[in-house]
Amino acid sequence: MQRLPLEPGERVLIVGVASGVGAFAVQLASLRGVEVVAVARRKHHSVLRELGTAQLIDYAESEALSEAAVVTAATDLVGHVTMNKAVELLAPFGRGATPCSLEGDSIS
Repeated sequence: MQRLPLEPGERVLIVGVASGVGAFAVQLASLRGVEVVAVARRKHHSVLRELGTAQLIDYAESEALSEAAVVTAATDLVGHVTMNKAVELLAPFGRGATPCSLEGDSIS
């Protein structure tokens, strides 16, 4: 939350929310009044819904991220490939952050 400050009413895309870190991020964002769009396997959706996720996307489906509407912020807890796709969903002046290494890849 320090690297990607969120304000009430914003919409954040979180990729890889089925991890402990991801579940914690969903809860923190929801408590701040942020609408969470989560990308995870369908088998995790019921738990993530209980944690406060507004929209759930199954990343295993083809073109899963195209289901998400424009977001004001995005974070990828998985790594390089999905962050590039997540950036495409950012609103003008939207923000992105990832704790993952982007080794050899660049975000464009």
